[in-house]
Amino acid sequence: MSSWKTLLAAGLALATLGAVILSCDKGASPGGATAGPGATLASRLGLAPEPVKQPLRFDHAVHIKAEDMDCKDCHKFAEKGVHATLPKLKDCKDCHSEPQGKDPEEPKVREYLESGKEIPWIVLDRLPGHVYFSHRAHIALGKMKCWDCHRDMRKVNQPVSVPDINYLTMSKCTACHKQKQAEWECTTCHK
Repeated sequence: MSSWKTLLAAGLALATLGAVILSCDKGASPGGATAGPGATLASRLGLAPEPVKQPLRFDHAVHIKAEDMDCKDCHKFAEKGVHATLPKLKDCKDCHSEPQGKDPEEPKVREYLESGKEIPWIVLDRLPGHVYFSHRAHIALGKMKCWDCHRDMRKVNQPVSVPDINYLTMSKCTACHKQKQAEWECTTCHK
């Protein structure tokens, strides 16, 4: 193939990739769509993660609504640290050392308590290595709610099995920073 044809093919490939990237940035939604305007780049390219099975069928809605708990009751470092962290077994102990309700999954919590082994929750929400994000900066200082970036867990009665921050894009983060008059220089979020 002649060099101009090679260059033309490479240019078309780059233009197509650019169009895919740009279309992923517009209207992306937390629903995890794999096609259409709500799809993330990863899902369009077939790189979206497969759903995982968490060790327990944790019902966020029951804990938040019925038990009047707050996200920070389990995710202890949301206001204090970079990472919100996942709940430790001791966080479950106060309520679950005795039977609670009729959910067939609930006795499994006591099995973990009796064994002394932490519940092996699978961490799903991870940002690329070049991105810096602090929960403390957004929750404590920025006065944001968890569901500004994550799904509204007050309505989720299944365990989280896929990342729920995949719909966040640089343009959405930048727009939010501008709206809230927060810093939005490149080095604020990029290493």
